[in-house]
Amino acid sequence: MAATDTTANLTVVSLDAEVFVQHNYQYDIGLLAAFAQHVRSGRAKHVIAEVTVQEIKARIAQGVHDARSALRSYHNKARILRNSQSPSLRRSFRMPSHKRAVRDLQQQLADYLKHLNTIVIPIDSIKPSHVFARYFRKEPPFGPGRKKSEFPDAFAIEALRQFGRKHECKIAVVSGDPDWVAALENADELLHVERLEELLQTLQVDTPLLAAAGQTIDALKDDIQARAGHEATTVSFVVADRTAKIESISPGSVFLHDLYVVDANETTITFSADAWIGIELTVAYLDVPSYGEPLPWDLGGYKRYGYFRDPDSPDTLTSSEHYRLLGTVSWTPENPEAARLATLGILAPRTVPVYFSDYYSGS
Repeated sequence: MAATDTTANLTVVSLDAEVFVQHNYQYDIGLLAAFAQHVRSGRAKHVIAEVTVQEIKARIAQGVHDARSALRSYHNKARILRNSQSPSLRRSFRMPSHKRAVRDLQQQLADYLKHLNTIVIPIDSIKPSHVFARYFRKEPPFGPGRKKSEFPDAFAIEALRQFGRKHECKIAVVSGDPDWVAALENADELLHVERLEELLQTLQVDTPLLAAAGQTIDALKDDIQARAGHEATTVSFVVADRTAKIESISPGSVFLHDLYVVDANETTITFSADAWIGIELTVAYLDVPSYGEPLPWDLGGYKRYGYFRDPDSPDTLTSSEHYRLLGTVSWTPENPEAARLATLGILAPRTVPVYFSDYYSGS
């Protein structure tokens, strides 16, 4: 699955901007950190187009803008807490500087790329005529409709193709962007990898520990499923279409799939997995449904001051959500039967909306 640089016998990899967004720009933990370990160990080298770096920076700036908007909304809804004398609550109302936050996060990106010894392909090395030829022929990433918005991707892809031709190598491009996928199918110099986890496992294909590590993870599936159900209850659940208080959360069924060995050494296996996890939530309401007839009694102070049981609404809501997991296993290759699940956490999502309307018998 990975691509080899015939001149240096290394796997040449390029991460699309979407990968950085998907992993929330976290470089010290998670899969971006695991990728850095593989690069630093000499299993791969990272190249990226200058225009992709600029796109990541732009997405960071937009992300900070959106985060500040979310904080303003929170501050407005929680304004009663401004009256608290608690120092921690007072600090929670401080609005971070947009410029300072953007500068900090963009510097973290620069430090990460430097840590990887990333080769940044300058945009000036690309002939615009090559890109415009694809634009007018409507070749991927261009197509009907939003064609002009794909110019940054087109320049990035052309930069990678040119690098591959110059260095006589194929480049494994990690991207889940559909526009990239279509374009990569027609690029002999590039090889599409949909997920970073898939790449990380492929980088270990020639290592002696991969097969045993994979078997060990499979043997611990029951433990992973049980822990995953518990971890899912720590996610923030929100009843999106009613004012409701979640009183209890219980795990339901767990279906694991797409397990990958992210890294394996003599003491630890790092793995990722996807899971569909069912959750049951017990709720109480502070409002009435926004549709249908009002409830046949006087809500009075209940609506204003306390949560109540609504006989026309379910006390229990359920959620079935797709989660991305990252965990570690303590083991020794000589005695894999003694391996144990050490850690397991949820990468995404961290907030899950549930909807009363999904369970309303009249809808």
